[in-house]
Amino acid sequence: MTSEMVFVSGLIFLMIIVLVVDRFRAEWVIFSALVVLLLSGVLEPLEAARGFVNEGVWTIGLLFVIAGVIERSGVMTRIVERLLRGVGAGSVRDLVIRLLAPAAGASSFLNNTPIVITLVPVVRKWCKRNGVSETKLLIPLSYVTILGGTVTLIGTSTNLVVDGLLREAEMQGFGFFQLAIVGVPITVVGLVYVAVIGWRLLPEKRAGRKRRKRGGRREKVGTSRGKELDGWIALGLLGVAVLLVALGLVPMLVAVASVVVLLLVARALSVGEVVRTIPWQILILVSSAIGVGLAMSKSGLANWIAVHVLAVAAPLGMFAVIVALYLLTNLFTELMTNVAAAVLMLPIGLEMAHVLGVDPIGFAVVIAIAASASFVTPIGYQTNLVVYQACGYRFVDFVKVGLPLSVVVMLVTSGVVYWLVV
Repeated sequence: MTSEMVFVSGLIFLMIIVLVVDRFRAEWVIFSALVVLLLSGVLEPLEAARGFVNEGVWTIGLLFVIAGVIERSGVMTRIVERLLRGVGAGSVRDLVIRLLAPAAGASSFLNNTPIVITLVPVVRKWCKRNGVSETKLLIPLSYVTILGGTVTLIGTSTNLVVDGLLREAEMQGFGFFQLAIVGVPITVVGLVYVAVIGWRLLPEKRAGRKRRKRGGRREKVGTSRGKELDGWIALGLLGVAVLLVALGLVPMLVAVASVVVLLLVARALSVGEVVRTIPWQILILVSSAIGVGLAMSKSGLANWIAVHVLAVAAPLGMFAVIVALYLLTNLFTELMTNVAAAVLMLPIGLEMAHVLGVDPIGFAVVIAIAASASFVTPIGYQTNLVVYQACGYRFVDFVKVGLPLSVVVMLVTSGVVYWLVV
């Protein structure tokens, strides 16, 4: 291990400790690590700035803008209320199936974080109105949207970042539905798990039925017709963009940027809303993490870790190597965040594939899925944090219902990728 490798590994270790302690905002912790790498000479200025011009990073930002138009329009609220109409308060399993399967499908084409942010208040309102325990629904909602996001390239920011890094390394990125070969099976398994077992492991927190008073103010469910029309326009344009990307006619960034421009022209969106809706904290975190990941590759640390992981796992066979890569990525996700884990692990995965002489895309798929599959803690993925803060869950609730799901998803993912690689 060279002195530069020791320095980079020590800095990353310190960064992870600070992130776990959770006293400072994650984006500024990782950005500070990037600045240290720049000042120390490990990275050149252009290398440190590489993440800020990454295609995947700006695609994430623009997708949040489109999702923001749909969220503000009330379209998602209207759809959910129709789905829940007629569902009996006593049938939690039916409710889980009726709500969560469409949520998983929607999160394949819209970023899952805005979907959960939109649905949480709607679901909580329905639960209070019908005397149903909201704690039985919100963690499952987070889990299935995470899984649904693994089906397509745009379902989660993790997929977009890994794809952008692969293309930056002059490798073939993910096809639009390439991840579906793993994403569809784990989503189906996840839906069955939460519908049959998962919701039963969650605590009961039953709210009393809310009686509506005559003559009182009627609950406002939708927004103005104009806003709702904007939402449908945004959904239609996004559908066209997805089709063009899936057919290979235009790159993803060009497609989503065109949608945003058309929404501006149609006055469904203002420049001010664009600036306010872009998740700057996520873009700073992702861009900075890309620089830290580059430092791992440049210093030789990624190769060193890959060689030592393979020394342990390779004698046990290719399946053991894939499981080890998944576990390491998933551990980083639970300790940090999904995107940071993916960025740090991708150089290691690519080095492992190079040493073994196998197609690196398979290992990149493992990293993308494992980085997204955060079920054991509320801090590993934004949707978990949203429901954790909204519903008064305990940390142990995520462990209790999430650990079995994590094991099942790991085995399914590793099995499918092993079949592909071998």
